[in-house]
Formats: sequence, structure tokens, C-alpha cells
Amino acid sequence: MSSILKSLDTFITSRVLKYYQTKPIPNHIAVIMDGNRRWSKNHSLSKQEGHKAGYDTLFSNADLCFQLGVHHLTAYAFSADNFTREQSEVDYLMTLANMAIKTFTEKKAELSEKGIRLTVFGDLQFLLERYHDRKAASALREKCLQIMEETKNNSPFHLNICFCYSSRHEMQMSAQSMIESVKQGKVHPDDLSYSMFSNGLYTAGQPAPDLLIRTSGETRLSDFLLSQSAFTLLHFVPVNWPDFTRRRMLDSIRYYLKHHDSLMDLRKSFVET
Repeated sequence: MSSILKSLDTFITSRVLKYYQTKPIPNHIAVIMDGNRRWSKNHSLSKQEGHKAGYDTLFSNADLCFQLGVHHLTAYAFSADNFTREQSEVDYLMTLANMAIKTFTEKKAELSEKGIRLTVFGDLQFLLERYHDRKAASALREKCLQIMEETKNNSPFHLNICFCYSSRHEMQMSAQSMIESVKQGKVHPDDLSYSMFSNGLYTAGQPAPDLLIRTSGETRLSDFLLSQSAFTLLHFVPVNWPDFTRRRMLDSIRYYLKHHDSLMDLRKSFVET
């Protein structure tokens, strides 16, 4: 009986994927993975168990996006402000980060074969400045840099993990870079542009998100891709991240498809004005 159900599930999944692959699905999906702690509280579990459930949900949905043909997935994993949380919770989040990097490293050949590139968005210097274990922070930072280097030529799926990330800090760094270019005479002030500014952001070379999803029912961006999301469809979902199943991801994509034409018209009118 179980083999029959498994075959049926595989068949249904195949048909669902084929259906969405014929639609104008988002090229770039961004996700604020909110609600791990609330989920754990609702299930009488520890915060660590909530974060582990959220970790598993990310990889499940990343696999779905890859199969659908989404080319960019950006996940808000750890903000620069998260260092202020309880030390035991921060320690476990660092453990999860190491687990993720270890998994990517072990599957390096598979990543290359499938064309999956991993990029970390964030100021990894914050690791050294804000995490209490400087040796562990330095080792994690080097692992992040190494896996980015080893997968930098992979295409077409780009997985961006926002870690030690702050959009305000990102914009500040880009603006400071522009100012420095003017001071050094490399750029005339009259030639400064938004295009130059955006090229200084972590997302340089990647398209703006088409769809930004936030779980847990909160309706704010929380310092996430503030500049990049000017013409992005926002979808606020009233479920905690660990409960954001692959079916719910498909629901969000279906929501995007309903608004696709109006969003494209808006973007076109902005470009033309």
C-alpha cells in the first residue's frame, strides 16, 4: 500500500511541477523566514527545535524552487541584530550555519552538476565583532567564503543566504563606496546614479525579487532588501515558517501569478518614465 501511495505522490508532484513550469513563475523569490520561535512555543518545544524545523523547511522549499525553474532564492536567515538574542539561541543558530555549510561542502560536486550557486549576503565582519567565540566565528567566516568561491561559476540556480545581514548597512556601504569614488576623482558627482548604487549592493548582477514572502503573519520588511523590493509583490502569510510547506510555497506562487500582469505593467511604466 505504501508503495502505491508513494507512486501516486510522485505522479501528482510531477504533474504539479509541469503545470507551474508552463507559467510565468517568479524569477527571484525572497523569503523572510519568521516564526520559528512561535512555532516551537506552540508545540511545547525548545527554540533550538524550532530553528531546526525552520532549517529543514528552507531546504525543502529551496529544492522545490529549483525543480520549478526559479533562478534566484534569497532567504533571510540571520540578521545583524540577532546577535542580541540569548547566547544559547545564538550559539545554536551558529551551529545550524555550520551544519548548512558542511552540507553544501559535502555536496559540492552535486551543486556543480545541478548548477547551484551559494552566496552569503551580509557583513561577515560582524561575526568577528559580535560573536563571543572569535575562533569559531573566524572559522565559520572562512567556510562561508570558501563555499562561495567554489560555487561562484555555477548556474542557473542562485541560493542567497542572508546571514549577519542588514539592508540599511548594505545601503550605507554602497553609498560610502560611491562617495569614496567621487573623492578619488573616479566618478563625477553628476554621474552618480541609482544603477551605480545598486551595483554596490549584495544583489549586484541579480534581478530584483519578483515575490517577497514573509511568514508568521507579521507585515513588515524588518531591514530586508529595502532598496531591491521597490517593485516587488509582497505576500504576508499567517503561518509560522516551519509550517510553510511546499504546498504553501505553491500557494504563494499562485498568488504571484494572479498579480503578474499588473506587476509587469507597473515595472514597465516605471522604466518608461
